[in-house]
Amino acid sequence: MGGYNLISERNFTYHTEARLRDEICVFLGGRVAEEVVLGEASSGAFDDLKKASALSRGMVESLGYGRKTGLLSCGGGAGGGGEVSQATLRMLEEEAQSILASEYARARGLMIKRKKELVGLVELLLEKEVVHDYDLEGVFGPRAVTPAAAVIAAAAATSERSSSYGWGGWGA
Repeated sequence: MGGYNLISERNFTYHTEARLRDEICVFLGGRVAEEVVLGEASSGAFDDLKKASALSRGMVESLGYGRKTGLLSCGGGAGGGGEVSQATLRMLEEEAQSILASEYARARGLMIKRKKELVGLVELLLEKEVVHDYDLEGVFGPRAVTPAAAVIAAAAATSERSSSYGWGGWGA
């Protein structure tokens, strides 16, 4: 809340729909955390909301992840990818909104489910300002490592730009 959300930049060439949705859920997490803990969101999540919106649009407009629009791709985005009807633009926007709404609901459910730990994290942030993965384990408990997370963490360990914090773990 009122902080900075750093997602480790690894050299991922391909992104699955599930991974992109996870990123949107993470981007929306700060806003949802404010709503759950404080009762309202602040402007602090502005950049994350902008990133989540752009990612959901890209999923629909460029990658063909729309439920209604299917495999339709408008190239570099609906605004610059050639001639697209107003009806199609409206449908693309509805699809992007649907992705945002779905991931918002998922983030909200996770925050409500783990509200006790969320409040503990807020208290820790007020005390320390910067938290590390070992601090998070103190609040949330040991990280559950799925086979997929273990593979990603192993790949990340070989990357120069990786951090010790991998994908997966406390989300469920």
